[in-house]
Amino acid sequence: MCQELQELVNQELSVIQQTSNALNQCCHGHSAFAGSSEAVECHRLLLVACEDFHNLLLLLVLPA
Repeated sequence: MCQELQELVNQELSVIQQTSNALNQCCHGHSAFAGSSEAVECHRLLLVACEDFHNLLLLLVLPA
């Protein structure tokens, strides 16, 4: 169970890093992507991934 949670944590961390990097590349400066509905959706997905990551970490740290 702990190994499975650790794998999920690693997957969420990868999603967070990839999404963050994509947003940094696409929204840098005054690109057409900045402020678009797609950019807003990317930010939403990043927040969801961070929340999932946080919840998985809590499952690993807190005793059942």
